[in-house]
Amino acid sequence: SGMRETKPVSRNQLQLGVLLACACGAILLLFYTASCGSQQKISKNYHVAVDAAEYQDGGDSHGDGGNGFEGAVFLGEQAGGCFPRGEGWGGSSAIGYDYDGFMKSATSSERTDKCAMHAKAITLKTRPIVDDTDPLVAVCMVGNARTLPNTGVYKRVVSNLLKPLSARTMLFAHLKSWDTPTKEQKKHGGFRSVPVTDDNLAKAIRHLRPVYLRIDKGGTHGDHNKNYTNHDCKFTTEMATEQKQPDFYVGKYSDRFIGQMFSMYECYESVLAFEKKANITFHAIAKIRPDVTWFYPMLSAMELVWERSDVVTHLADQFIFAPRKFSDGFRMWWQDYAKCKGVWKGAYFPEKAYEDAFKKLGANYYDDKKTPQVIRRVSATHENRQSAVVACGRQRRITNLTRCLELVYERDGAYN
Repeated sequence: SGMRETKPVSRNQLQLGVLLACACGAILLLFYTASCGSQQKISKNYHVAVDAAEYQDGGDSHGDGGNGFEGAVFLGEQAGGCFPRGEGWGGSSAIGYDYDGFMKSATSSERTDKCAMHAKAITLKTRPIVDDTDPLVAVCMVGNARTLPNTGVYKRVVSNLLKPLSARTMLFAHLKSWDTPTKEQKKHGGFRSVPVTDDNLAKAIRHLRPVYLRIDKGGTHGDHNKNYTNHDCKFTTEMATEQKQPDFYVGKYSDRFIGQMFSMYECYESVLAFEKKANITFHAIAKIRPDVTWFYPMLSAMELVWERSDVVTHLADQFIFAPRKFSDGFRMWWQDYAKCKGVWKGAYFPEKAYEDAFKKLGANYYDDKKTPQVIRRVSATHENRQSAVVACGRQRRITNLTRCLELVYERDGAYN
């Protein structure tokens, strides 16, 4: 008939076929399990930008017509870059010529929205986060801009903190310029500030390049504080003593503590709003003060996020780095205070306020005294001496007091 004769399959051939099929299935199962396992370690929202090299921040040499921004290409428009690079905004011209225009642009919601649009756009090219990837970090700079205008302060924030942390660091700044005269403290004596002027503060801001900026010029002390003080809640020496807490911030000093916590609450809320607009989730949120010198480079966020995933790293309340799962600790004190009626029974100073909140969220709250930063006074002499010495003593990265003062107060001449 011309038809080929079909030979029956032997038992050995049948067994071999079954074995090959099982082996292929096992390989596919292992591949699928490995892929799923690697994805399960990562929240589906934890995506970040493609490598920083794909975003050239600040490459265009054209100005933008006098609003104070140097021409970084930003989604086809001229605007200041969204990542601190240290090149600054505004070209080489003296800043005083257009302070109003510059500050209007720097503090505008339009700038924040543009940076959110940029962050959203580049997350379209996403890849899973792994342990060797730069995390996306939001840094809140909050407080009085006492010595921020000093060149050695604001330049080192960029070179020794923002850049070493991550190529994907974004700065959110909530600064006060109204509370910067000579300050008296019960424990550390008095100290003066660098005179904070519009021009020298703007010079610092040009270098820092925050994606969100609020500058609170206040008004009178009392007029300003009525905006956030809960007058139904009282701080008393008796309650502080009963809870074995210091009474630094009782009476006329309580508004200083409340103002600090409110500023961080507002900055944190601005980060959450940014996340929502950009459709991203930061891997960590940090708090810093504007009046500190970062004298050596900080640890990378890769170590702080991936290797210390259950740890909130801090140095007093001067620096706090919280993985995103713990970051609500930045607003818990304020939320409780805002609802308080009667005598306040919570924390009476910032360090304890943050410690209580983060521990409540399950974090290991680690005081890392090797953190390379010190609060900087206007000088280390005369009325500032006592406070400068105490500030150097809070950290243990440099144990020699003379050397600490040399680095913090720039006797090496690196930033003069």
